[in-house]
Amino acid sequence: MHKRYAIIPILFAFTISSAIAAGSSVQSPQKFEYKLADNPDGEFAQLDLFISGRDGTANYRIPSLITTPTGVVIAVCDARKDRAGDAPNNIDCVMRRSVDSGKTWSRVYTIADYPGARCAGDPILFYDKQTHILWVAYVYANEGVGLSKGGTNNQGYGDDTFHIYLQQSKDDGLTWSSPLDVTRQIKPKELIASWTAPGIGIQLRSGRLVFCFSTMNAEKKHDSYVAYSDDNGENWKSSRAGVGTNESQLVELNDGRLMIVMRMKPGKRIIAFSDDSGQSWQPQFESEVLIDPKCQASILRYHSTEDGNEKNIILYSNPVHTTKRRKLTIRASFDEGKTWPVAKMINSDYSGYSCLTRLPDGQIGVLYERDIHEADNEKKHTLTFAKLSLGWLTDDLR
Repeated sequence: MHKRYAIIPILFAFTISSAIAAGSSVQSPQKFEYKLADNPDGEFAQLDLFISGRDGTANYRIPSLITTPTGVVIAVCDARKDRAGDAPNNIDCVMRRSVDSGKTWSRVYTIADYPGARCAGDPILFYDKQTHILWVAYVYANEGVGLSKGGTNNQGYGDDTFHIYLQQSKDDGLTWSSPLDVTRQIKPKELIASWTAPGIGIQLRSGRLVFCFSTMNAEKKHDSYVAYSDDNGENWKSSRAGVGTNESQLVELNDGRLMIVMRMKPGKRIIAFSDDSGQSWQPQFESEVLIDPKCQASILRYHSTEDGNEKNIILYSNPVHTTKRRKLTIRASFDEGKTWPVAKMINSDYSGYSCLTRLPDGQIGVLYERDIHEADNEKKHTLTFAKLSLGWLTDDLR
């Protein structure tokens, strides 16, 4: 990675000088107790990790959650410092760590913080088992750049459009590198905007690293793209996976195909498959089962017979409603996503974005947006970590 980062000061000097937290250290994590008593029924445990209005942050949103091979659980999200809302806005990328399967967590630490009303948002975590490097990808936006009201985005790769940045950690989130701008490698120049599809990326059995991002063209139509690297993040390429879609997540199937699930209009999720590890994609289609209110969703490989497990299990989480972000539900598939016989709701009220992980103790973790309320004419969120067992999830099948 040293060769790649050596050229950043020439090409992207403005990004490094402005990345206040890049290369910083997470020191002596202060922990607080995981409160199992909050769940008297014993079905699953929950803990509010990021609460809007605390830690100098007006609004927290957009969860990403991953477990490293050494057993560290990393929770990352947007810290929208001054107000709620997407870019253009002052948004930092922040994190907490847990070293005991989500029982206790560190305080909030900053991965990326740019001066003024610049953005480092919509995070994606992924891990390279070959190099033992944890990556975070996020969208960087200069002041005034964004898709929300008053924002601008233009073609090309200048300061007036979104950029996709990567940072890496070689010590499970204790320290982070300076940012690498991969926009020129993965965004077609003619497109107006490209931004990360929040959640997680994956590493294929071949070693290929893959993460999802979204784009917008001059007609303001969105598409889903996949970025992939075959040299451990040194170089990146991309492919268009879905048309008229965004905020996608993917999983590798046992037969070698990739399955991507994508957000579209309210109703149901859009699915597509790739036979060549993401270089090209078959025509997309509408899922018959995965109901969706036009919201981000999470998909995760939990077990695979290819890895020596007895069963194949893929998990999926999203709000199960056709129009409203409510009823966060976790599903399980035992036939590589063909059917989803297990569906259990863990929150009946407002439920937004979510991200799944398999915890070191074998249980399931999910970080999700909850408890939205109005304050000062802005929508405030709580990001809650829920921990549940596979047995509780699948007990209806017994």
